[in-house]
Amino acid sequence: MEIREKMKRQLVACAWIAFALYLLFDGARIVNWGTRVYSELAPGGFRVAYYRGTEFSQLICRRSERYAVRDYGKDKPGLWVPRNNWSARWEAILAVPQTAEYSFYLQSDDGARVYIDDVLVVDYWSDHEWVPGKHGKTDLQQGDHRIRIEHYDRVGSAAIRLKWAGGPIPPDSVLGVPFVRKP
Repeated sequence: MEIREKMKRQLVACAWIAFALYLLFDGARIVNWGTRVYSELAPGGFRVAYYRGTEFSQLICRRSERYAVRDYGKDKPGLWVPRNNWSARWEAILAVPQTAEYSFYLQSDDGARVYIDDVLVVDYWSDHEWVPGKHGKTDLQQGDHRIRIEHYDRVGSAAIRLKWAGGPIPPDSVLGVPFVRKP
C-alpha cells in the first residue's frame, strides 16, 4: 500500500509541474486547455502550419483548429511565432455532402486565399483590415476534396474566417467539423 501512495503523490506532483510549465510557456494566460488537447488529438478539423515571414519559407510550429475561424488580435498565434510578419497554411480534407455549386466567403486581416484541389477559389492576398471580405464560387462533386487556406499577417492585429454555403449547407456556416478532417 505504501508504494501505491508514493506513486500517487509522484503522479500529482508531475501534474502540477506540467501545469506550471504550461502557464510559463503560454504567457501565463489560462485558456481552455482541454479544448486545445481535444483539437490536437481529434481527427476532425484543420492542420495549421505557422511560418516566419509571409512567404511560407521557415516553418515554426504546427497546431490544429476545428473551424476556419481565428481571431488572433494583437497576440502571437503560438509560443514561437512572432507577433507580426508571419504566415499560416491551413490544410484539410473537405467532405462535400452533395454535388452542387458552393460559395465561399473569406474575411481576413491581412491577406488570405483559398484553394480547393489546388484551384484558387478566393483571392484576398493584400494588406487590408477585417472588412469587407471576398466571395468565390465553385462547382464541387460529392466526396473528398483537398482544401488549403493561406493567410499572412504583416503588422498589427490578425484574424481569419471562412464561411461557406451550397447544397445542404445553410448560408453563413463557418467551415469546420464535421465537414473537414486533418490530411
